[in-house]
Amino acid sequence: MSLARMKQRTGSDICADCSSPNPDWASINRGVLICDECCSVHRSLGRHISQVRHLRLAPWNPSLLAMTQNLVSNGANLIWEHSLTDSSSSKTGIRKPNPKDPVHPIKSNFIKAKYEMLAFVHRLPNTDDRLSIQDLSKQLYSSVRTGNLETSLRLISLGAQPNYFHPEKGNTPLHVAAASGQATQCELLIVHGADPSAFDVNEKTAAKNAMENGHTDLCFRLVELAYELTDRLTFYLCGRRPDHKNGINYLIPALQDRGIVESSAAQEARCKLQSLNNRLFEELCSDIYDEVDRRENDAVWLATQHHRKLVSDHTAVPFLPVNPGFSSTRNQGRQKLARFNAIEFATLIVDLLHDAKNREGLNTENQSAGVVEKSQKIEGPIEDDNDHDYDDPNGEEDKDDYDVPTEDAYKPVVEPPPHLRGPDYKPKEIVEGKDRDLQAKVHELQDQKHSLGQEINLLRSMVQKLMQENAGLRAQIAQVMVERDDLEQRLNMVQYDRPTNNNMSLEALSLQLSSQSFSMVGDSNYDNVSYKNPSPPVMSSHDLNVDSSEDSTAYRTEDDIEIPSGPSQSQIVMATEQITKKIQELLQAAQGGQNSKYVECSSNISAAVTDMANLFPESPPSENVRMALRLMITSAARLQVECKSRSLDQAMLTQQVIQCSYDIAKAAKQLVTTYNESQAQAAAAAQGQSHAVSGN
Repeated sequence: MSLARMKQRTGSDICADCSSPNPDWASINRGVLICDECCSVHRSLGRHISQVRHLRLAPWNPSLLAMTQNLVSNGANLIWEHSLTDSSSSKTGIRKPNPKDPVHPIKSNFIKAKYEMLAFVHRLPNTDDRLSIQDLSKQLYSSVRTGNLETSLRLISLGAQPNYFHPEKGNTPLHVAAASGQATQCELLIVHGADPSAFDVNEKTAAKNAMENGHTDLCFRLVELAYELTDRLTFYLCGRRPDHKNGINYLIPALQDRGIVESSAAQEARCKLQSLNNRLFEELCSDIYDEVDRRENDAVWLATQHHRKLVSDHTAVPFLPVNPGFSSTRNQGRQKLARFNAIEFATLIVDLLHDAKNREGLNTENQSAGVVEKSQKIEGPIEDDNDHDYDDPNGEEDKDDYDVPTEDAYKPVVEPPPHLRGPDYKPKEIVEGKDRDLQAKVHELQDQKHSLGQEINLLRSMVQKLMQENAGLRAQIAQVMVERDDLEQRLNMVQYDRPTNNNMSLEALSLQLSSQSFSMVGDSNYDNVSYKNPSPPVMSSHDLNVDSSEDSTAYRTEDDIEIPSGPSQSQIVMATEQITKKIQELLQAAQGGQNSKYVECSSNISAAVTDMANLFPESPPSENVRMALRLMITSAARLQVECKSRSLDQAMLTQQVIQCSYDIAKAAKQLVTTYNESQAQAAAAAQGQSHAVSGN
């Protein structure tokens, strides 16, 4: 039966408190329908007095809706207004308000007297309260077997305990209702505080009893009610609930940028939450549940009023009302929950869900937590009320048991609840892991591990090969270093005289070079070497009869004697004159201050030096000749470097050019001198060998 048809048949299309037509709200635990104005008063009383829910914009479970319809259609309102129907028994002097009466104080005073003080409820005769409650609880234990919800609600209003444990039967009224398949009775008992997780004497829950008696749907509903608190928190964040039928009892939304380093305040708050004992943790969960209910109802309330005057009146509920059954510290902590913004509150809920799952000891490998995609949480504005009937949440007398970090600590990713979704909203997909999916993932990871192992082995072999090549290169480098050191030692052995006067004049150097070009050749004794060619001696046959084992070199003639090869005298003279000429051109440019010609002149000198060096073999037999050649080539190269440098001190540059020119001339002279000496020595040795051969 729909709620609209139920109203038409029972005449319950009016507010139970002020008789206003077409009420849009329901008080679930009272079993009545109420209008917007009366709902504002109900909300200000707190959930421990009245649990309100919108008939159209709030989600309803079918069995919970059926329970509400049953109570409304069977006149549950008469339970709360029993004495009003009997004028003789009414002693309060409070009349039932009309629709046009103001909310404050007429409607609010009546509603408080009706539901908070139970001023109009039928009272039992004065007897022992303890015995009366026990008798009422036993009657409730028997009543839940039937579908008479009005009787059960009346017994609860008189003081019957929904969690009453029958000493003889060993179970509770909820176990009896579940075994009997009374879904609406189970809803009524749980709304009034029955524990769906309680065990009977056989350690069975109400859901287990329902399953054993063939009430499968009721069994799953009782499982959902056992997780009602965490399911409601999850639904508030992402608009979805866990699939308990498939064993998924927790659906925890994901936080955005979880890998970011969290603040110290967030870490401290999380540690503080985890350090709470189970009793304090359950109290905190209950307070968060009440705050979620307040925020959802507040969003629906503001969405349905359309800026009516009722919103600005004393009807808003900016924070949780005071519960007299709680301590002042807990009440202040409950009220301070309203100061958390959407991000901070979502972060607190996610941490609470994680902690609840850990405390229950779920096996995370068999349970799959859903991951909710990113969306925005919309919170409506909250009107402050300076004239309210409960404590100010800004009081600083006590501290919260759990401090939520600031909005920079976390950035939770949440989806809006259904009543806040726009027309273009499309729900995000939730990844729910199954056992087979986990196994496939494990196999995939094992394959990846195997392939990575093969790659590691390949890399190891490559590293070993590179290490061997590195060792070979190191050995080659060591050999090159030894050769370089040997070459440096040999170069250091070459000593030549430099001019003692660094300020030698250009004229003196030019004259010295002019005379030197001829003295280089004049000092040579190469032409003075004469080669005598005596006639070979006549040898007898006896002399020719020699042992074949003797060295054949003993019988060489003068034609077989090798005379060292090298450049001719004319070639040396021409090469020396070219070097001297080019050096004189450089000195003239230096004398005229023409620094721009230094590079060209140095290149010409280097070319002349190269031409002279090419006259000699690559490896002259004389060590002195080799050293003189190397010194001349090195000096020419240094001259080019000095001429190409852009020194700011022109005097210093000119002095360096003169010095390098002198070194080249000095090296050329030394080369000619040493070469002539080596040639003379070679010629003398050849002549001596010739005489020796002739004598033999």
